[in-house]
Amino acid sequence: MCKRHQIGTVTSIDASRFDKATAYVTFDLHQVDDRGTYIFKTDDYGVSWTRITNGVPESQLGYAAIIREDLVRQGLLYAGTENALYVSFDDGEQWQKFDNGLPPAPYRWIALQENYGDLVAGTYGRGFWIALLTISNVRHQRFFIGLSRKVCKRGGS
Repeated sequence: MCKRHQIGTVTSIDASRFDKATAYVTFDLHQVDDRGTYIFKTDDYGVSWTRITNGVPESQLGYAAIIREDLVRQGLLYAGTENALYVSFDDGEQWQKFDNGLPPAPYRWIALQENYGDLVAGTYGRGFWIALLTISNVRHQRFFIGLSRKVCKRGGS
């Protein structure tokens, strides 16, 4: 069961497209000087929640802004924090940095383009980024190894 906080902001909720009892949520408490990473999962319609942040380093910029479940692969999750984008292949049990040339920036939005398989990440103050490697590489855990830097910046400064 998660610790209850009286003050905080729910920054994203993502209902699973694979299991109607499953949902993911991120909280931001940095405005009350709690900079922890708060990403939770329920698989029982919200009766209980489990914190899923293993692999996301605790830091002053670790608070989470967004979580998204992959459109095709169940258990593949993407999360944006104040300084990085992360990916989990095991439904949040373990996270790793989604690097591939993306800058350290506040990731505020993640969209997965269904027709072309692109991952689009919106950042605060840095524009938005489109990961041009096909998302199928991520879905098959073949990303970042031997791939050239293929990220396009759109908008921003």
